[in-house]
Amino acid sequence: MASFKFKLVAYFAVVALLPVLGAYYGFASLAKKHETSHVDNRLRADNRAAVAGYAQQLDAAERRAQEIPIGQAVARLVPGIDPSDTLVAVKDGIV
Repeated sequence: MASFKFKLVAYFAVVALLPVLGAYYGFASLAKKHETSHVDNRLRADNRAAVAGYAQQLDAAERRAQEIPIGQAVARLVPGIDPSDTLVAVKDGIV
């Protein structure tokens, strides 16, 4: 008879614990999905902020980079060029 009581207690313990374990598993997986979603949203926001910052830097660099005539560019460079280097660098129109 003790064996029957043990089986009965074990059965009711399993019947009582099974829904609790199922609920725990469900809540744990739900919490994991929520945390993953939260982190993904944070990464997307950080990525958008970084792209916006780089776009601003690119716009500023494009505004600073103005086209100038070649004559004006050479005129700016001439004072810093050593004449002997000029002859070595350009010979017969070939650099």
